[in-house]
Amino acid sequence: MNTDTEFTNPYGAHDFEEVENLNDNNDQPTTHVFTVYVVDQVGNKVEKKLTVHFDPNYVAPEEVPNTDVSTVQPKVETLTGKSFNLLHDAYIYNKDGQVVLSTDTNKSSLLKKGQRITALDNGKTVVINGVQYYRVGDNQFVKLANTVLQAGKRLQLKHNAHLYDKNGKVVKRNGKPVLLRKGRWISALNNADEYVINGKTFYKLANGEFVKVANTKLREPKALKLTHNAFVYDKNGKRVKKSKVLKKGRTILAENNAEKFHIKGKAYYKVNGHFVKVANTL
Repeated sequence: MNTDTEFTNPYGAHDFEEVENLNDNNDQPTTHVFTVYVVDQVGNKVEKKLTVHFDPNYVAPEEVPNTDVSTVQPKVETLTGKSFNLLHDAYIYNKDGQVVLSTDTNKSSLLKKGQRITALDNGKTVVINGVQYYRVGDNQFVKLANTVLQAGKRLQLKHNAHLYDKNGKVVKRNGKPVLLRKGRWISALNNADEYVINGKTFYKLANGEFVKVANTKLREPKALKLTHNAFVYDKNGKRVKKSKVLKKGRTILAENNAEKFHIKGKAYYKVNGHFVKVANTL
């Protein structure tokens, strides 16, 4: 088998099976030419022509000498490359570092995270304008960075959070659900890459377990009306000097959907960075 076009598929291997009858000339040698092409989701077309010389009477010698290609069995051309999964959405660039446009006007050739690409030249990198790329086709390149995990991002839990497995099931230890406490810091893999499991969004941790994104974000504040005049306190439960008394009937915005904070045995709402006693809203 030989090809008359360069290997230009940037989307990785795709297996398919086709059965052809090569012995279709009454046991006489034949030559067959097959054309195979695929079109990707952005309109790029990859085409190959495969020429197969078939001799039904051919018998392989003990040592294969250099012979005319017409007398040997079909030979597969070796295309050296390394396959990678894209860990980020990735554009295709040309040799000048410019984004390659698809056949649709003004639409760029964007490969989606999770797609598998084949880096030609045995995975050797090419530097264009100081940036490393893999060659994935004829004048087609993908940034090396799109196949590499970025550093984890530190995030603080704003709520108590359960751990989940890859199927969205709560992780248990000794029969009890694992709970991470509010205020704890976590490291979300790949610069806080988000994963959707059963319709919910998660961050992945280094141990392969997951935490809901919602547990790292504050909720909208809740409007509450004061039922008594209220002093303003700091995080240690001491009155803030020179702060004005909040009058009965005034509406306050209690942070994180009126989350309660306990300071020295008393419950508070957090309002504009300070604290107001819950009792003044009852």
